[in-house]
Amino acid sequence: MYKKGADVMIYNTGNVGFPLYFRVFNGDISDAKLNEDRYELYVNEQYVGDHTLYAEKENAKDIRDFLHHQGFRHVQMEVNGDHIVVISPTHEEAERMENALRVYVQNR
Repeated sequence: MYKKGADVMIYNTGNVGFPLYFRVFNGDISDAKLNEDRYELYVNEQYVGDHTLYAEKENAKDIRDFLHHQGFRHVQMEVNGDHIVVISPTHEEAERMENALRVYVQNR
C-alpha cells in the first residue's frame, strides 16, 4: 500500500485545520538510524569509558582534538568498529591521557 519509508499526510477534518504528517515504517530495524553513536574508549589496552556522539557534527576524531588541547602533541588513534584506541608510547603519558579522557567522558 505504502512505499517503504514513505511520508504520509492525513488531512485533519476536525476544527484544527492543519494536515498531520507521519512516517510509515515498513522496514527492518537496521534501516533506522540510532539517535547517537557510542564508542568504547581505550588508552593502549586500558578501558577508559564510553564516548557518546550526540550531535551530527561530532565524530571520533574529536578525541584527538581534545588531547591536543590538553597538551598531548603526538596522538595516535585507531577507530576499530565501536572502539577508539588511543596509543601512547610511554606509561606516564598513558596515565595522563587516561585521567584527562575520564574527565572528558564523564563531563559529556
